[in-house]
Amino acid sequence: MRTLILLASFITIPLIVISQTDTTETTPQKIFNKDFENEMHPINEDVETIIEKKNSSKENTSDDWDTSDYEVKKLKSSDNSTEKENGVIYSSDWEDFKNEFKNIKKEMTYKKKRHSRNFAGHYASFDIGLSTIMSPNNGFSLLDNLKLLEIDLSRSLEISFNPFQQEIPINRRMGFVTGIGMTWNNYRFDNPATKLEHNKNNTNSLGISTVDTVEWKKSKLSTFKINVPLLFEVQFSNYWLEIGGFATVKLGSKNKRKTSDGDKFVEKRNYYLNPIQYGLILRTGYEDFGIYVQYALSPYFKKNTKYSQSDDIIQNMPDLYTISLGLTVAFN
Repeated sequence: MRTLILLASFITIPLIVISQTDTTETTPQKIFNKDFENEMHPINEDVETIIEKKNSSKENTSDDWDTSDYEVKKLKSSDNSTEKENGVIYSSDWEDFKNEFKNIKKEMTYKKKRHSRNFAGHYASFDIGLSTIMSPNNGFSLLDNLKLLEIDLSRSLEISFNPFQQEIPINRRMGFVTGIGMTWNNYRFDNPATKLEHNKNNTNSLGISTVDTVEWKKSKLSTFKINVPLLFEVQFSNYWLEIGGFATVKLGSKNKRKTSDGDKFVEKRNYYLNPIQYGLILRTGYEDFGIYVQYALSPYFKKNTKYSQSDDIIQNMPDLYTISLGLTVAFN
């Protein structure tokens, strides 16, 4: 009797182990997290293959999706209804799956980033461009008595760093965007001998002159400003468009000159520049890359500012405005 019991045990235990092993193998594992299950669909419902995750302990997120984490396994059951309900993707070919996987990953990542609950604007960015001073009547060419203020656009660099952004979403495709940014402008004068100074004997009078005793290599007017925009943004798939206004506060300005011998001269003055400016801005692009155009509606110099050149004749400063254009790279 004892012999029969031992014999039965040796037969039953392997059968139980085999049964448990088969059950484990026929239970497929979901390969996408719950946020994306509703977007998935079977690639091929007829074949008896399944894409299964190799490492069940690794969490699926949009940041760590990788086809190398999955492998093709044969289904042991012809009834695929349970697996379909669990969000499994079927494929008859591993290469087909990898291509479909990459397309889904790209589409779902963008959808997740642009979900209506997480509307993301494009003001937070790094911008680089060119800027100049212009007259509304004469364009980039200033009056004859202001030729010393004409700017070399190709060498007048503008750099902006916009680290802070706040969105006010309307829906998942449009909303208002504001923030805080910093801008450095270098207006390179056409005439390398241009010198700016405050006239000592005349209030609100800017002296514009040249020093011919040495050979000058360059002269420029440098400014540093804080920017606060208010933009309306609309998004079309991967494309986006921002339009609105901005205000800037000037925190510093200086005239930097350099001789051909390498000697440098720097004078920090306010030069009667308008401390607060406002204007219009247009920004547009594809995904995180774009272009921008910015035009000031307020004059560059203060109201009632006068100027004089080498002849010491005091004249009223005409209204001059700044315009800039360049490239932008968004942080989101």
